[in-house]
Amino acid sequence: MSGNEPPDDDPLGNEFLIGDASAPVPVFSCVVYLSGTGPGVRARVANLEGLECRAATEREALSRIVTAFKRRVAELLQNDQPIPWVEPIAEAEPGEQKRFIPVHL
Repeated sequence: MSGNEPPDDDPLGNEFLIGDASAPVPVFSCVVYLSGTGPGVRARVANLEGLECRAATEREALSRIVTAFKRRVAELLQNDQPIPWVEPIAEAEPGEQKRFIPVHL
């Protein structure tokens, strides 16, 4: 054995797998509205209140808003609190574009 092959008792090569492979990974939909107001980009989450940011580019804004979304949802789940989803989802304001982002915790 060269050291790169899975052990004989691990025919699927899962020696680096952590946790149960059959356990579902939680995925949440993050609905983001983007607008180019003034210099930079404004991003706000439409389906979870209180998450908004500004950044120089759309890519940076989405990175920041997804990080904040993950942090908020993980914190709520860790504390066994319900996630206060906004339903129905808020409408986009004039000049905003909608992005749907699947977020894995």
